[in-house]
Amino acid sequence: GNSRVNNYELYYMLAGYFARLIEPLKLVFFTDARIFSLALLGILLLLSIHIREFRPFMVPLLITPQAWYFFSYANSDGYALFISVLVSYQAAAKSSLLNRYLTEAAPRRFWLSGLALGLLIGSLFLIKVNFATFVLFLGLYFLWRLAIGDFADKRRLWTRLGIVLAVGSTLY
Repeated sequence: GNSRVNNYELYYMLAGYFARLIEPLKLVFFTDARIFSLALLGILLLLSIHIREFRPFMVPLLITPQAWYFFSYANSDGYALFISVLVSYQAAAKSSLLNRYLTEAAPRRFWLSGLALGLLIGSLFLIKVNFATFVLFLGLYFLWRLAIGDFADKRRLWTRLGIVLAVGSTLY
């Protein structure tokens, strides 16, 4: 047989670690994994409260109960949406960590930012296969931004994008 647990999705490992972390609460194991999914939705809600530019990225999740359903169960759909929303914000918001990292001459915490962004981008390849079209769309979006001249220093862009992708590939 085939099981989702035997694939490369990062969700199941993270949910298992989270369940182990809250094991002293003596809840049912599936409840622990559900709490992990709810915590992911909670993180997105907190980000939308604290970051004004993040709010439009939450609109699709807030207007459909189907998204709430994803976060209420122990499955990888909620995690895939979580990662997709975070990456969408990083790609599109001008003040996001990714855009500042790719464009500023001397971004703060250069290596730490590259590591965090690499882990986020790398986790895109460890979510449900259904989200592969999102990765394709993201690549086309960056090519479009490159074509319209959104990045002034191309050498800096490719060097830093290479760092992010190298870190992300090590996660993969």
